[in-house]
Amino acid sequence: MRWQPLRINEHKYVRGNAPVHIYLYHALLMMVFTYCICGGASSGAWKEDNVLYKVPGQYAAFPSLRHDGKWRLWVGFGWNTTRSHYGPLAGGRSGRVLLFSPDGGVRWFNEGERYYEPPPADVGALKLSDGTLVRAGAWHWEAVTPERARELKAKGVVIRKLPNGRLVATYRAYVRRSTDGGKTWQQVDPKLPTVAMLCSSPARGIVLPDDTIIVPVYGRQRKDEPVMRAW
Repeated sequence: MRWQPLRINEHKYVRGNAPVHIYLYHALLMMVFTYCICGGASSGAWKEDNVLYKVPGQYAAFPSLRHDGKWRLWVGFGWNTTRSHYGPLAGGRSGRVLLFSPDGGVRWFNEGERYYEPPPADVGALKLSDGTLVRAGAWHWEAVTPERARELKAKGVVIRKLPNGRLVATYRAYVRRSTDGGKTWQQVDPKLPTVAMLCSSPARGIVLPDDTIIVPVYGRQRKDEPVMRAW
């Protein structure tokens, strides 16, 4: 499997020799809970705004929204008490919330509640023409040792030191593949050019007719860039 960065202003794909090619492009997506399912949804979902989760002292952000093409919705997000994008790495308490709606957003149930249903394996995954399921994106911030931090910094990777002393970086991509309908998954370590920062988008991406996979990511190509950019 070969990975190749793709600039969003390019209109021609760079093809390789592998049977499946993955091209990364930049996308900044705003995720809202008032998600409209194609074909219409129950009017009860849109009469008023619904606060799905609010706990004093908890910072909850970056939700992912999935649907099965019909009426079922799943929302997942993390929370922490340090009000930090670094999650558990920043210290404090942290966790993850999974919510399920069977009727297009009218009713919502927490994981573990009676009417909660876990998402099927193919919800949130990309399906190739041979039935293979693929999940791909970028690892979030991860802790690195001082030795590893020096190595990465020499390569141009952004290293940040948190108030609790931890050194963190976000620079790696991942691919998981399943050929048995999601029962088991194989981890693939994609080889990409080194970038200063690499972050995932909440969107899962798309599959083109020739099994080319396009996955949205964002970040910094060089550490001296002041803002996130495309490549």
